[in-house]
Amino acid sequence: TPMHGAGFQGRAAIAKLLSDAGVGLRDKHEGDGHEPAIRACWGPEMRHTETVRFFLESGVPLEDIYEACAWSTRSPATKELLNEWKRKSEGGGEL
Repeated sequence: TPMHGAGFQGRAAIAKLLSDAGVGLRDKHEGDGHEPAIRACWGPEMRHTETVRFFLESGVPLEDIYEACAWSTRSPATKELLNEWKRKSEGGGEL
């Protein structure tokens, strides 16, 4: 889907445009069952981290993507983002 493409390519601005137009953030891919946020985690570049941030800030629950993202990311920045969100969610801190 277009949202999966935006996630995979690390295009947060495109993901926002699609979301604003009513495209769902959580649609699972028919082939592998992954949602767009997981695809953003696969990317190694900062733009992928920013796309993961967009998905989280737009309401994708951390607990739904944390394990798959933390396991599959090749990006230290994405791993740190996930861990930061996890620490804040566990400690009740503001995100």
